[in-house]
Amino acid sequence: MKHLHTLQLCEVPAYIVHTVTNQHPSLKCFTAEWITDGNNDSLQYGCNLDFGKIGKMANLETLQIRGIYGLYLIGDSIKELGYLNRLRRLCITSLRDVLPSQYTFLNCLPNLKTLELGECVEWTDEVYEVIARLTKLSTLRLEFGGQNAERGVGIILSSLRNLVRLELIIFRIPPNFGELLENMQQLRHMTIWPEMRIKPDHNNYNTVRATKFIPFVKTLMWGLVTSSLHDNQTNSGASDTHRIDHNSCCIPFLNFNLGSPTPNRMHISAHQLMNKLRSELPQSKVQVVMVPNSSYRTIAYMPR
Repeated sequence: MKHLHTLQLCEVPAYIVHTVTNQHPSLKCFTAEWITDGNNDSLQYGCNLDFGKIGKMANLETLQIRGIYGLYLIGDSIKELGYLNRLRRLCITSLRDVLPSQYTFLNCLPNLKTLELGECVEWTDEVYEVIARLTKLSTLRLEFGGQNAERGVGIILSSLRNLVRLELIIFRIPPNFGELLENMQQLRHMTIWPEMRIKPDHNNYNTVRATKFIPFVKTLMWGLVTSSLHDNQTNSGASDTHRIDHNSCCIPFLNFNLGSPTPNRMHISAHQLMNKLRSELPQSKVQVVMVPNSSYRTIAYMPR
C-alpha cells in the first residue's frame, strides 16, 4: 500500500480520515465525500476535523472532502493547508464557524485550478478578494452566500475571467450579474441556485436577465428550492421527458411595466421559467431541478 496514490472514501467517520493521513502521507488524490463523527449527532450538528493532519500530506494534488451537515475545525488547523503547494483541486464543504481571517491560507495556493467552498454566510469582502486573486481557477463552486454575497460575486467575477465552470449554490444574485458574466468568454457551464428566502424575486429576475449576456454557455442548471416534494425536473436539450407539474410551484419574479419606475412582484411557474431560459439560450442545454426545501442544506447528497 506504500505506492497508493489515489484514495476515495464514501461515508466514513472523521477518525478514519485522520488515520488515512497518518498511514498514507504520500497520497496525491484524497476524496472523502460523506464525513461523519461516527454517531447520529453528526447528522444534525456536523463533525470535527483536524486539517493540520491533512496539511502534512505534501504530495496532495487533489483534496475533496465533504462533511454531512458541515465540518468544524479543530483549533486553527485549516491554515496548514497553505503548505500543500502542489494542490490543483481543493473542495471543502461545508465549513462551519470559520472566521473570515482564516481563509488567508488560500493566498499560499495560487496554482489552484478548481476550488469548491461552503458555507460562505459570514464572508467579508476580504475573503472574496482572496479568491479573486486565484486567477488560474477554471472551476469555482461556492455554497450558501450571506448578506455580503452580492458584493462578493462582483469582486470575484471582475477578476476570474478564465472560469470555465461557475456554480453558486443558494446565493444572492447582483443586478449586474449579466454584465459581469459577459466578460467571461471562457465560461461554458453554470449552475445557479438563487437564494429563495431573501429577495427571491430580485435574485430570480437578475439570474434570468443575465442569460442574455452569455450565449456562449453550453449548459445551465437552475436549482429551484421549493416546498414541493415532487422529484421532477425539466430539461432542454437531448431529453425532455421529465416535466414539472405546471402548478407544482410558484416562483417569485419581477415584472417591469412600461412607464413604471418600480417593478411589481409576480409569480411564474416552473415552465414559464423554463421558457424564459430557453428563449435566451436556444443553443444551450438548460435544466431546472427541483430541490425540496426540507433537505436543501444536505448538499452532499445532491448531484454535482
